[in-house]
Amino acid sequence: FFFFFFFFFFFWGGGFKMCGWLPHQVRRLVSEDGVKELTFLGQNVNSYHDQSALEAVEAVASNLHTPPQLEVLGRKPVTLMRERGSVGDEGQGYEATPGFTNMYRLRGGGGWRFADLLDQVSSLPEVIQAGARIRFTSPHPKDFPLPLLELIAERPNLCNQIHLPAQSGSDAVLARMRRGYGRDAYLELAQRARSVVKGVSLSSDFIAGFCGETEEDHQLSLDLIREAEYDMAYLYAYSLRDRTHAAHKLEDDVPPLVKARRLQELIDLWRGQGHSRDETPAGGR
Repeated sequence: FFFFFFFFFFFWGGGFKMCGWLPHQVRRLVSEDGVKELTFLGQNVNSYHDQSALEAVEAVASNLHTPPQLEVLGRKPVTLMRERGSVGDEGQGYEATPGFTNMYRLRGGGGWRFADLLDQVSSLPEVIQAGARIRFTSPHPKDFPLPLLELIAERPNLCNQIHLPAQSGSDAVLARMRRGYGRDAYLELAQRARSVVKGVSLSSDFIAGFCGETEEDHQLSLDLIREAEYDMAYLYAYSLRDRTHAAHKLEDDVPPLVKARRLQELIDLWRGQGHSRDETPAGGR
């Protein structure tokens, strides 16, 4: 039997205390329940930041007793965190993707970041012995620093499938969406992912007919799909969502028929590219 398990992440305040609980649960699931694939699931899942881990690591570094949340790991997190950039002299560890801006409240200071969490879970002996695989979704492109990409490339049990939601290929639309990046920075990230993670499979999200989208903006989205050559894409027509910036500040001014036509053009283009992808030999994990 092939079991799947999903961890749901919710981001409130300065983070959530997963540094000890999650590795412990992973060990139990793979060794006792026979789980073979684990998915870390949450909105902006790669924005993970657990400052409680820093408190535990500082206790170890100060030659105090080993806190319970670190006993399950059997490693030296303080060394790992310094290598990954999570612990520094100033206690600052946040590193956004080059060319990207964090549009949300920055969770500064030290503590475990997403690369630290994946490093710990993927290196657990129980996970390795069981041949379990780990994947995650849905991330934000702003939080793919190089150490995270390198870790995915390094660990065979981290699936080399990366979701990079673009939403649009137009800088003007991306600015209205408050995405914190432009087309060029996004393409550089996609190219960097392909360069670092050999055989990586890329997927994305696109919205047709966002507020104020022009035909030129739409063509730029089509061009981005051509350039990025995604293996999978989730394509939607824009619909207003309550309690969002767009609902409060922007006008849903693209007619429904225009949205439908633009969405179909996105779908047709991606499906057309799929024929060549289907002929490529599989080599991912």
